[in-house]
Amino acid sequence: MSTKFAQQPEQWLGAPQQATTAHCPALCQEAQQLLANHGCTFSAADNQKHVQITYPDGTTKREIYPRLNLSEKYWVYFPDGYEIMEMYDWPRKISLLFYRPEPS
Repeated sequence: MSTKFAQQPEQWLGAPQQATTAHCPALCQEAQQLLANHGCTFSAADNQKHVQITYPDGTTKREIYPRLNLSEKYWVYFPDGYEIMEMYDWPRKISLLFYRPEPS
């Protein structure tokens, strides 16, 4: 099983930019372990209801167009080749992360 998502056509992607952090709802143990395996670090935020994720140095992201609502979607590319999708929800000011489990 691949750890990459289906790719969008190039014209649907914004310019690459540095990805540094994401403010997310608390993660399940599987997600936190998977992201830690790819170099992420975590700190508690908002009384344990949210977590601040710091991406490893060299992580980049590209916005996925078109924007359809009050959120922004990004492909996040880790230096080791792993990819996730991040959706930033403007009204709630949090990111939701979508990942694929790694093969066993």
